[in-house]
Amino acid sequence: MDVESKMKHILIDRFQVAKDIVTNDAEFAKDLGLDSLDIMELVIELENAFSIQITDEDAASLLTFGEAVTCVEASIHRPKI
Repeated sequence: MDVESKMKHILIDRFQVAKDIVTNDAEFAKDLGLDSLDIMELVIELENAFSIQITDEDAASLLTFGEAVTCVEASIHRPKI
């Protein structure tokens, strides 16, 4: 399963988001109905699912699903320290 598909699966299962509205330009708050606590929980879910770390700055800047996919993909390929 690719990154985008796995992330969609998390949103659908964990946050009961309808799969047909999860698009790259879907905004977490406006389109997907997630509040700030939901978004922080999503970040934790993504960190656990992909064995990555997302900085607070990156997490705070995530507005859309597409931005989150890009962030996760970059974190996966970032060298581990």
